[in-house]
Amino acid sequence: TRTDNVIGTPFPLDEGGIALGNLPTRGVFTVTFNVVITNPFPTNIDRVRNVAIVRANGEERKPEVETPIDFDPSLNILKATNGVDANTPPGVLVRAGSVVTWTYQVSNTGSISMTALTVDDSRPGVTPTLASGDGGVPGVFEIGESRLYTATGIAIAGQYSNTATAVGLAANGEAVT
Repeated sequence: TRTDNVIGTPFPLDEGGIALGNLPTRGVFTVTFNVVITNPFPTNIDRVRNVAIVRANGEERKPEVETPIDFDPSLNILKATNGVDANTPPGVLVRAGSVVTWTYQVSNTGSISMTALTVDDSRPGVTPTLASGDGGVPGVFEIGESRLYTATGIAIAGQYSNTATAVGLAANGEAVT
């Protein structure tokens, strides 16, 4: 077993490999590597490719395997009207002409970081803006991170409905809603 925690080297075992010793006739050596990929992940990489070089008795073989990276980007958004989750009519009672505050709690519930996070409201003139939450790397929506957006408007007479949408760009280039 060899542990190599060199940071900044893409494949630290490329330098010299692992000497396994003599292989008995019909013998088998099994070498297992666990690859840990940290975020943010380069957008141009979607798989891990491994080429092993096996040298024995003057022969060389290069078996290789490509493993797709299983990204699972996911966003969750919760919208509230004047602090109340009002998804079911009639919703919150607000007097016509009063100020209404909408809050949008957006969470990265996936397994990959995102950038370019936007929050939109289906009603013209309602523009959510970031109120809090971008506390890590600026512009990077980390795994497990939450952000709060707010918007205000003036209540109109009658039943009102609006829908919030959050969109982010996963580190693998995939748009996530």
